[in-house]
Amino acid sequence: MLFFVYSKGKVKLVVVAQNGKGATIGILNKGDLFGEGCLTGQPRRMCSAAAMTACTVMRSDKKSTMDVIHREPAFSNMFVAYLLTRNIRYEEDLVDKLFNSSEKRLARVLLLLAHLPRTGGLKLRFPKSVRRLWQRWWERPARESTSS
Repeated sequence: MLFFVYSKGKVKLVVVAQNGKGATIGILNKGDLFGEGCLTGQPRRMCSAAAMTACTVMRSDKKSTMDVIHREPAFSNMFVAYLLTRNIRYEEDLVDKLFNSSEKRLARVLLLLAHLPRTGGLKLRFPKSVRRLWQRWWERPARESTSS
């Protein structure tokens, strides 16, 4: 399933190693996606998602999502732009981890958590028109979820 944080909330993505050690690998906000690995046939999820605040989350199966991608060019363009932007962020995170001191990494994380713009970085959010396209094609209506 593909999920979309639709209109409000924060969701954290967590990975857990076989030894039980866990790490938060992302914090998602309104307009962010997770679970897109299902579109490529990924057999297992790489991480778990947990609501950090009250959330409105929509979900879609692979077929419904692929139908929207093929029928709606504006949606397809935004979807690809979102994934590419996130890929850039992952590359920046990896370079940061490999080459920067712990002090610089901490400063970068704090700036990212504060949602301050990064020099040369992209901040992409789906506009309302694209969010409406999502809503029209989802198999289930939006539903409220809260973390425990």
